[in-house]
Amino acid sequence: MNWIFDLDHRLFLWMNRFNDREWLNYLLGWPTVLGRLEVLLGVVFCVMWISRQKGWMKDYLAFALVVTIVYLFAGGLKLAFMRPRPYDFFPPEIVIRTLFARPDTYSFPSGHSAAAFAAAVLLHFFYGRAARFVYPAAFIVAISRIFIGVHYPSDVAAGAFIGILGGWLGVWILKHSDPGRLSKR
Repeated sequence: MNWIFDLDHRLFLWMNRFNDREWLNYLLGWPTVLGRLEVLLGVVFCVMWISRQKGWMKDYLAFALVVTIVYLFAGGLKLAFMRPRPYDFFPPEIVIRTLFARPDTYSFPSGHSAAAFAAAVLLHFFYGRAARFVYPAAFIVAISRIFIGVHYPSDVAAGAFIGILGGWLGVWILKHSDPGRLSKR
């Protein structure tokens, strides 16, 4: 089991050493903001409002509820596992570069990754092939969390897993609570 943690730490340190390159900071730093619950909900509200798909408000409310529950569930798991953030774990002689303010919460799992992947599953359900970009976008949000120095790779992998499961559960509930959805999608 120690080899897993060792690999996790090595991958984190390898990725974190690249965040001193300005062009990469723009490319991989800013997407982390899209994983913030309030930003994610606001962006998706605007997209659904602009698309004016029939029943968009009902879809948005279901989306917001599922993604919020997934995000809060990931936050509860942080309290259960209490894994320190990388900058709190490594000794001071190992410099951990962070691009934004350092969160004072625990690390495992990544709530940003969970929310991003739950959103991807739900948006794919609502918009089908038109939303095929959402999975790469969620992946970039997850990678950005490692790059900016606040999560280990296992944190974002667990967050992605939780988000995908939560999104699928949300889709299943939506399909079974509204049989008309089965014919729409």
